[in-house]
Amino acid sequence: MLIGFDLDGVICEYTPWIEKMLQNDSIASMYYLDKDILLDPYLFLSDDDEMVIITDRPTKFKDVTKEWLKNHNIDCDVYFIGNKETELSSRHAAVKKSSVINDLNVEIYFEDDTRVVELLREMTNAKILAVNSHGDFEKWKQK
Repeated sequence: MLIGFDLDGVICEYTPWIEKMLQNDSIASMYYLDKDILLDPYLFLSDDDEMVIITDRPTKFKDVTKEWLKNHNIDCDVYFIGNKETELSSRHAAVKKSSVINDLNVEIYFEDDTRVVELLREMTNAKILAVNSHGDFEKWKQK
């Protein structure tokens, strides 16, 4: 089974207000390298499962992202769906993530952005699991 994970807010910590303030790429790179791990994706895999990461983190941080994953012993394919400079809107991220999820036949996907969760549930056949790290999770689960 192929299991997919979002990166920021699922596997590693996510602080949107800080990330929006990071204008200097070298400071941002240090910030991304220093992030704590939130979830060990290997805990969700059986022996015959594989995993992928699908992230809309800006692609200019591709190398630092791969270094962070290596430092945390996470070895899998990473799909960067964002653009070079900025993260995508929830809707645009969902459209691009759904394309990767569908193309790869991901069966389970972990996502923290509740707007993306709802859209992916409409756009894919995968089981989309909401991770409680996004600011609007508590309000969302009460719907």
